Amino acid sequence: MYGDFRNYRRYEHVTEYQFNVLLNRIKDLSAVVREFHTERELVLYVRHLAFQQFWTQQVESFPQGVARQYVAFGNLNKNHLFNRMFMEETGMSISEFLELSILMITYILNKREPYVALDWFQPVQQHYGSARLLHYLGTISKSVEDAREWLILQKKERLELGMGVDDEYFEPTPFHRFPILQAQEKYFVISPDLLLDSLATYVYDKLRDIDANLFMSGFGRIFESLVERSLRSVVNDIFTETDLVRHFGLKESQRFVDFLIVEDGCNIFVEAKGVVMSVKGIIADKPGTVRQQSKSSVLKGLDQAYHIASQLQMRKELGGRPVGTKDNYLLLVTYKDLHLGQGQEFRDFIAPVEIDKIIDKYGGQQWIPLSNVFILSIDNLDAWLGVVAGGAFSFKESLAKAVKHVKSTRAWNPFRQMFVDNPDYRTILPYLEEGRDELFGRVIERCELLKGE
Repeated sequence: MYGDFRNYRRYEHVTEYQFNVLLNRIKDLSAVVREFHTERELVLYVRHLAFQQFWTQQVESFPQGVARQYVAFGNLNKNHLFNRMFMEETGMSISEFLELSILMITYILNKREPYVALDWFQPVQQHYGSARLLHYLGTISKSVEDAREWLILQKKERLELGMGVDDEYFEPTPFHRFPILQAQEKYFVISPDLLLDSLATYVYDKLRDIDANLFMSGFGRIFESLVERSLRSVVNDIFTETDLVRHFGLKESQRFVDFLIVEDGCNIFVEAKGVVMSVKGIIADKPGTVRQQSKSSVLKGLDQAYHIASQLQMRKELGGRPVGTKDNYLLLVTYKDLHLGQGQEFRDFIAPVEIDKIIDKYGGQQWIPLSNVFILSIDNLDAWLGVVAGGAFSFKESLAKAVKHVKSTRAWNPFRQMFVDNPDYRTILPYLEEGRDELFGRVIERCELLKGE
């Protein structure tokens, strides 16, 4: 379904029969393929491909997403709302789920078998118990029969939301929810990459599925803390939202960005938005739907940053700390990729009227040039800052490089490109390393305790 099992590191030659089957399937798609009459329509189509395929291009390495979830959720009190929600849904705590996920990832990256069996967890079975291990495997898998019934139900729900059957060709794989199929006593991994990508955000996805409004109302502060810890890996002096409120004063309905960084005479505004794109926003072939989905994240974040940027131009310092007088930048950091690119592309292809209204609201001046506005996920933020922390270039230099790269190539993700182009400078950010070490330490402790017994 997703190609050969990657851990075998080999590919089979396609037979003539298999080639003809594939060719016929492509012909079947001709009735639903979307035609491109404008550059905007092409951009929206490329977004579909990004959501559908980018998870297949990740590098098998450090489980960064699992470590990030552990930092966010792993040490919550057992009576915390998120822990209770997760326990009721899965039969285990968040930390237990993440501990077992680390074991699962270790197995997948080091073994050749395309399946997992309960007996592989034997070293920790006495600690967790067979029932809890089965809860874990059951949480991330479905039997073939149950998977079929679930997919049928999903199709009905999509139709009720006004989405047609043809839209399925543009959606990400539904198996992200359960990347393992269970047959008898074996659990077959559909794709190692799919499993890794699923586990990287599983806790977030599960809590959001249970009650999106309840979860998001409590996740905002947690996400801001993650972004701040990422930034402090390469920057020491940061104005927080509390600092900005103290210096500017809080007026009715006024909002501030989460962070302001001043480096080399430049102001770098950072707004943390712990959001994701809904399926409707992913498959949309018209900008209106994407624009509506981005209203509370991109458009709101840009408005907040313009407000502060327009105020800063009348100041040289805040509380005795100097502010920038050169370029202004804005980083809109989301939990998952929205695949909306840079500010100028977002304005041109998605929200020209709305962006122009924000600019007009603040005197018709681009206080932050749209070419200096970037929309990126925290995963891309961490990968990029890992290269900065490794000494490839300074924080400010990397931003200037990103702007230049976009202008010359029109790339939507210049920060990921920096990660790809600088393998010798890649480092794991301290907060992720701490999360990983603590998580591995807990698993090792379980094994050591059992050895002692």
